[in-house]
Amino acid sequence: MKWTIRNRLFLLVWIIVGIYGIAIAFTIISFRKNLAERARQVALTQLAEKASSARVIVQGDFEIARTLSATFTRTTSLETAVRERVVEAALTGAVAQSPRYLSTWLSIELSAIDTTWTKPYGRKRYTYYRAGAPLIDTVNINGDIPGSLYATLKAAREEALTEPYILSSTSSVQDQRNNYYGTSVCVPLLQDGRFLGLVGMDITLEALDFIARIKPFEGATSFLVSHQGIIVSHEVPGLIGKRLSAVIKGDTTAVLASIQQGKILSYNDSTADGALIAFTPLHIGRSDNPWSIGTVVPTASINAGINAILLRTLVLSSLGLVILIVSVVLIANSITHPMNAINARLKALARGQIGMARTNRTLRGELREMTDSVDALEANLKDKIDFAVDIGKGKFDSVFQVSGENDTLGLALESMRSNLQRFREEETKGVWLNDGLARLNDVIRRNTGNTGHFYDQVLKALVQFLCANQGGLFIIQGDEDDRYIELVSAYAYERKKYLTRRLGWGESLIGQCILEGEIIHLKDIPAGYIRITSGLGEATPSMLVLVPLRTDTHAVGAIELATFQALQLHEIEFLKRAGEVISASIYNLRVTERVV
Repeated sequence: MKWTIRNRLFLLVWIIVGIYGIAIAFTIISFRKNLAERARQVALTQLAEKASSARVIVQGDFEIARTLSATFTRTTSLETAVRERVVEAALTGAVAQSPRYLSTWLSIELSAIDTTWTKPYGRKRYTYYRAGAPLIDTVNINGDIPGSLYATLKAAREEALTEPYILSSTSSVQDQRNNYYGTSVCVPLLQDGRFLGLVGMDITLEALDFIARIKPFEGATSFLVSHQGIIVSHEVPGLIGKRLSAVIKGDTTAVLASIQQGKILSYNDSTADGALIAFTPLHIGRSDNPWSIGTVVPTASINAGINAILLRTLVLSSLGLVILIVSVVLIANSITHPMNAINARLKALARGQIGMARTNRTLRGELREMTDSVDALEANLKDKIDFAVDIGKGKFDSVFQVSGENDTLGLALESMRSNLQRFREEETKGVWLNDGLARLNDVIRRNTGNTGHFYDQVLKALVQFLCANQGGLFIIQGDEDDRYIELVSAYAYERKKYLTRRLGWGESLIGQCILEGEIIHLKDIPAGYIRITSGLGEATPSMLVLVPLRTDTHAVGAIELATFQALQLHEIEFLKRAGEVISASIYNLRVTERVV
């Protein structure tokens, strides 16, 4: 028998049939094992995704509590009346931020607010409820209660999410209609390592009910478990508040230990019913007491899915084998030198070799089309190589034409150019912004001795760095009964203008900016509002930017900048961040002056 390409193809077909059959059998056997492992991974992946969602919710609660902690830590040196007003405003505002917050509370050590109290115990407790009157009292004056939550967190000095318990949204403990099942977010007040107290919120757990709806497979049951193994969320309401043993058969000691260590856990239940049981940790804030999300998937549900997939795999594999045999049998035309030449060129292209001699141009039909396609492919690859080299040299304006909407490589190169170009622009803007903030911080650091000089230097630094044409710094003056806004520094064309300007509270765009606490940038400036004078005459600026100066708790003033050139977004972002730095510095400077 002559070993023609046709005969070789037939022999190859029968070899492939044998190998294909063996491969299918082996694949089905190993595929079943892999699908079981895949089922475990699917369950853990869905649990991890939901854990991330739950973590975002609880992390938001901790962020609010940390903000309150930072605020109250700074109030210990204030007068009692002022501090009481700050506490009331902060706790009242916090409890209104979410319907999940039933109350916000603060326990502050007496030694932190009363210089005559020298004992290491005793605290003043403030509790503001969503409904009802606040509760303010003094407790532990004879000593902290050993083993209590407050005493434990006082010793640990760390954040915590308490074990679930019955909460109340009102200070009336007799009103049982307002009782909820929830937990408490706790954040300590620390000052130079010294424990000053504890702040937090009592929150309901309804926002985490979505965990009970996790269904990695039909018939699966998912739930949320606390650090001590208490069911927090479950599709069966009667199981909420029960121990872990209520949803898992057998001894749960090892499972609870894994939960408390924050480990990922999965195992197959060996009982008669059989189930895949999986847990993934839910790390809470900065606490070392993680919770966990678990699921119980019946083995029957997993096997049903695996069997269906295996059946489809077997059918498709058999169909593919039949198609392969029929396709090879139908190949009757001999494949000779032109095909080998085309194959050689393709191999060369695969190796990255460009510029081989072209195939015989006298070919016709399909072989000619294949030759033309290889020629086009080679030319296209050469263009892409040249374009990639230009990008590597930083020539982002290099001309390049994508072959079409399905040109994956071309589109990827275009995307790479755009991303690199955008990255370079963003990097330049980031360097510019950080440089500006560094300069501003240096000016602030070098000019904290005299308030007026401080105002002048800070404003001058902003005007010069942004190439603005005119700037003004306004500060809130007076007391609660007579508050007004005063222009304390002004610059134009690097020459200070000694102006006297006083605005009423809320007056003009300056007052509006301070009240709203948001940056205002105008291109259509009200007629007569501001004029810039130079040696060439007067003109209205092209853009006016007003930046509020405020700390977390206090409005300080505002900065007004006028320029003939519109500011870009990154320059506005710089002003926003610069405003935060200047606000904190002015506030600290004024507090220091009042203390001195």
